[in-house]
Parts: sequence; structure tokens; C-alpha cells
Amino acid sequence: MHEIISPISPEKLFDFIREFHDIQSLKSYIRNKNPDFKDKNFTEVIIVGASVEGRKLAEICESNGISVAAIVDDNPILRNTQILELHVKSVDSLKSLNKSTHVIIATHRSLDIKIRLKNMGFNKVAPLMLLQCLFPEKFSPHDFHKGLQEDIFENIDDYHKLYISLSDQKSKDTLLAILNYRLLFDPQVLALMSRNDLYAPSDIFSLSDKEVYIDGGAFDGDSIRMFLERTNNSFERVIGFEPDPTTFELLRLKIPEGIEIANIGLSSAYNEVFFEAHGNRLSAVSTNGHTKATLTDLDGFLNGSVATYIKLNIEGEELDALQGAKKTITQYSPKLAVSAYHRPDHLWKIPLYIKSINPKYRTFLRQHEGGIVETVLYFVI
Repeated sequence: MHEIISPISPEKLFDFIREFHDIQSLKSYIRNKNPDFKDKNFTEVIIVGASVEGRKLAEICESNGISVAAIVDDNPILRNTQILELHVKSVDSLKSLNKSTHVIIATHRSLDIKIRLKNMGFNKVAPLMLLQCLFPEKFSPHDFHKGLQEDIFENIDDYHKLYISLSDQKSKDTLLAILNYRLLFDPQVLALMSRNDLYAPSDIFSLSDKEVYIDGGAFDGDSIRMFLERTNNSFERVIGFEPDPTTFELLRLKIPEGIEIANIGLSSAYNEVFFEAHGNRLSAVSTNGHTKATLTDLDGFLNGSVATYIKLNIEGEELDALQGAKKTITQYSPKLAVSAYHRPDHLWKIPLYIKSINPKYRTFLRQHEGGIVETVLYFVI
């Protein structure tokens, strides 16, 4: 079998996947491409990232007899905290450690830190998703990583159709880089992707002073503030939706007057659901949640009024929210910026749905971060 190389022609990537008879043979191939992280070789680790995923990884390593040499994080809030009796130190503290030690990056933004570690001399560096995808029975996968290879293997024809349908070469190159990253876990394939203009790339569309902006997943107002900066505070209407009650209070405090906000989430229909309200970006609809949240469909909320620009970053509820905005999308053809990384199959299912309800749309894809996050699909007429 040939190997995936960069730069990648679409024929090589898609044909590469089709050569495998089943998902296990594909995973076996990928494991063999990463021999350093097989059980017999993986006995000691440095963990980069001391937040939730880093702590979970440290506990798993301890229970499986994998020695944790160090845990590092440059976040000043996390530095000098303690995990497994180890004090969290800065990344620079690794300079004195053995460079042949395995390093796992326990953060969703892995490109910059991998380059930094390589420059220090470390040569066995991988994102946590490698362990979670290749050895899920031991390293329980994050929701972003569940079924990454399975999705590509089972839906390779849909990905090929998506590739053909994308409206510019940058989008096509971006798709190939994302699939390569999801298969082989090297964030350096994302190095040339776009990081600027999150939710409003200037090479795809521009914003006017007449926008009616719908912000699904307004968080603390960060994306609303970006919108206001890009439009010089000139707009027709802005509505921010944020279901987490703690985050909503931050949103209320941080946005200027004249912005409408609602302490509800967007979905396919009106509903009350259980919600994990963490007051941060981990908040999401969940049957394990202890807080009740209200969801609504955008069509019902707007009741026929116009929207010109819709952004959705709502922790895996994007497709449901688009279904709840069907009338608005078909009637007004607003610009759409939709996160496509919370569920692996959203990368191809979302374009398929949008084209089914409004075939006039052109589809673009951008990767705004060096890792699994900030993959955004754009739709414009």
C-alpha cells in the first residue's frame, strides 16, 4: 500500500482509504505507523496540558503502569497546581528532561506546541487523539475524537463528493489536510491552513452595516465583539443565544447596549433538556447534566423576520439548529458560518443538508486552528 504524503493529491488520499477491506486493517496500518506508542514501547510520558484532558490522561497512565515524568502547562492559573503529586511546571522546564521521552499533547490545539517541542529536541510527540483513536479501550476518547477513522472509512465516498463540491482550491486543500490529520494525527499537515478571520474570512464574504447577525453559541460575547469590530459597530440587529446560565451572565456583562441576548440554545424545535453547565466551553447538552436548559428553533424565534448572517458553534447541536432554521435559510439565504468538528460526520453531513434545502449555496471550508478545533464550513450565495 502506498503512504499518505504531503502535498496530497485527492486521488492518493481517497484511493488509500479504499484499499482497506475493513476499519480494523486501517487502524492496524495506522498503529504500525506509530510504533513508539504501542504498549511495549510506551512506558513513560510527559503530559502537555493540565486541564481536564491532561488530568484524565495522568490518571489513566498511573492505573496502567505508565510513568508520568512531568506535567506542564503555560497557563498561569494551572501552573504550580498538583496532579498525581507532580507540580505542574512551564513548558520550558522540559528542556532539562530526556528528549527520547514520549510526549502527549493533551490539548485540542496541538500544532504550535508540537513545533516548539520538536525545536527542543523531542522526537516522540503526538496529540492525545492518537491514543484515544488507536487504543480507545484504554484511553477513553473525547467526543471530538469518537469514531474519527470509522467515519472516514465508512463515508469515504461522501468525503470525495464533498471535495468535488467545494467552491475553491483552498477549501479542497483544507479538506485533504483535515482528513490527513484525522487519520495520522500529525498537526503539522495543518500548518498552511488559515487561522485568521474566524467566522468571517475576507476571501469568502464581507460584512455590511445592514447585517442581522445570529450568534448561536455566543459564550461570553467573544464572537459578537469580533463582529462589532469588523462592522465598526454598524449593523441592523444582533441576537446572541447562550444556554449556559453562568456564561450568560458573563455575556450580559460584556456586551454593549443594543445587542439582544437570550438565555436559550438553538436546536430543531422548542424543547427543555438537561445541560452540563460548566460556565466555560465544556458546557453542552447532556443526559448527564444537572441543569435544565431551554432550546428553540431559530425559525420559531424569528417568526419570519430576516437573518443575513448566522454563526453556529454549539457543541455538536449544529445540524439540529440548521434544521430548526430551514425556513430562514431557504427564504433569506443568509451567510452561514458553521463549526464542523464537534461530531466527525458533521464535516460532510452539514454541507449535504444545506445543499438539500438551498442548492444555490456555494460551500467553503477553513481550518482556523492547528488541531481538531475551529474547523468551520461557510455557505454563501
